[in-house]
Amino acid sequence: MKHIGGMVSCLSHQIKREVDRRFSEIGVSGTQMFLIGFLMRHEINNQPVFQRDIERELNIRASSVTSMIVSLESDGIICRKASSDGRKKQVLLTEKGHSLAKKNCRTLEDVDQEIVRGMTEAEVADLFRLLDKAINNLKGE
Repeated sequence: MKHIGGMVSCLSHQIKREVDRRFSEIGVSGTQMFLIGFLMRHEINNQPVFQRDIERELNIRASSVTSMIVSLESDGIICRKASSDGRKKQVLLTEKGHSLAKKNCRTLEDVDQEIVRGMTEAEVADLFRLLDKAINNLKGE
């Protein structure tokens, strides 16, 4: 008998492996690239991003986010800027980060296209609808 959790886990691992393979050439992990894309989308919309936002978006622990931020900051890909009240630090892309985001945005789109290869538009829409529903079920919504 197939289990949904097992299949989703398998798909997640395959996606991570493929994304990591494609980004390893430039020395950035797939998770780091997802973070860079998240920052880029928020900057385009003039929405500030703080560590807590990253934790929620990537669904990872604060310590993991801190480690990722420190690494990306030391590589010159992101920087942190104190908020107006000084209690939080906004996470921003540097020029190098913007360059990476633009160059590799297409890679994530290519992986998405590979995932849905052979599916009709209706099947892709159903996939998104059902995945959203499953995610919300587990969130308790």
